[in-house]
Amino acid sequence: MADSNNQRARTFNEQLDNIYAQAEAMLSASSISSMATASDNPGAGRTLGKLISFLGRHLETASSRLMEKRGYGPLAVKEGIMAEHYLNAAAPAVGSAEDKRRRKKVARLLTYAKSHVPANRELAYEAIVELVTANYYFHQVLSELDAAKIVGLALLREQQDDSDDLLSPSRKALICLVDTKINSLGSRALDVFRDAEDIPASLTEAHDVLCRRYFPIILELIDYVREYPDASFLAMRYIHSTRSFFINWACAGCHEPFFVALFGFFLDLVERMPSAIEWPVFMVVVILFHRVSMAKKSEGTKILLREVLTRSLEHMPSYFLKAE
Repeated sequence: MADSNNQRARTFNEQLDNIYAQAEAMLSASSISSMATASDNPGAGRTLGKLISFLGRHLETASSRLMEKRGYGPLAVKEGIMAEHYLNAAAPAVGSAEDKRRRKKVARLLTYAKSHVPANRELAYEAIVELVTANYYFHQVLSELDAAKIVGLALLREQQDDSDDLLSPSRKALICLVDTKINSLGSRALDVFRDAEDIPASLTEAHDVLCRRYFPIILELIDYVREYPDASFLAMRYIHSTRSFFINWACAGCHEPFFVALFGFFLDLVERMPSAIEWPVFMVVVILFHRVSMAKKSEGTKILLREVLTRSLEHMPSYFLKAE
């Protein structure tokens, strides 16, 4: 009987490891596939217009591939920005040479959000989400550059296959730009994360202070997302960005009530709004917690988190369960 249970546990963990690996791979913006289609409005000159549009799109696509190889394109621009401004870096002073340089790069990224090449647009949308959830500074810069208007207009022009798709790249980018409440909470969580980076783990009192700052922010984030579940992907992005805080600090102490609330939220989200879940990010976060909980959490918390994983396996898209 014990051998049978151990075998099931190994199979379960192997499945989780496989999903985790796929989730990490899918978090790369380069894996985004094109889903948008160009408009085709009837009227005078339609045939000529379609020909010009067709040739223009193919020319831009070919040009885009060439520029990408030479270190340009939305993905290259985003990586260049992130290389200069990593997660725990302070925002540059407004008007400084560094600030102007970054704003110029962000403005260049927005030109791809208006591209006729669907893949370029989607890469730009994903880059916007990554930048905003890395540092609130980028949210401010994008707002000043009217990014919400640019993405909103693009979203209106796109012909979505499913109008209820809560996770289309353009819709995610737009929510990321206009939801000031969740970005404000996420910014505060990132501030705690940056402070934690500078404090040795041996300082127990500092650890307790950080936890008292961090937990209410995440709980408020959870309460907000329960009311607006279509923004849950953004909340999970912020939890994902600060996940090392959980592992290095929050999980080091006894904070059972918080983790019960957090895992309860995960379970509620999976059961009520699976279509609003960004599965690659969600599974990376949940499986990391599962690994930590096996060593540090109580049996009750382990059972709750295991239920989250079990329900996730039932609700996640079938393509996500297939091996590479």
